[in-house]
Amino acid sequence: MKITLVARRYATALFEIGEETNCIESITEDMLTIEELISAAPLIREYCFRRKHNQKDDREFISTAFTPYVSLYSQRLFKILAEHGRLSSLPFLPTAYMEILNQKKNRVTLEIESSRELLDSELKAIRQKMEKKIQKQIILKTKIRPELLGGFRIIWQNKILDYSAKGRFNQMRHEILDKSK
Repeated sequence: MKITLVARRYATALFEIGEETNCIESITEDMLTIEELISAAPLIREYCFRRKHNQKDDREFISTAFTPYVSLYSQRLFKILAEHGRLSSLPFLPTAYMEILNQKKNRVTLEIESSRELLDSELKAIRQKMEKKIQKQIILKTKIRPELLGGFRIIWQNKILDYSAKGRFNQMRHEILDKSK
């Protein structure tokens, strides 16, 4: 999911407030909760992306969908999003916030896509090699993608290392096409 500039600005403001008020942990928990809510209830995401919004409905939506589950500063931010017609940024907010948090803590999230579930020993080896390569603490997320046919891809910070069978087939295909010209 591509993070919008607006979501990044709001996430930065929320993070700075968290630092100033010593509430980073509770705001981080809020962001994880929001991420769960949005992925578990597609109607929340749909509502956020609706074209036409009514401020009264938006305030009611925020107080019903989010207020009971988050801390004071997150509640205030969500109300501001509603008042300013920025609810479409809300689904991107947790990811933007976590990126800022990880950057401050010298961490990076790696998404590993593989054709099958990787063994713990394989994940450990990938983690060690990538930590050595990028000099940051690694947070691993895994995703099963059978269409890769075999192997895996590592995705982080707009970079992809493709060690999948499908990736190798595509690379060979391009080499063959290039040499035939």
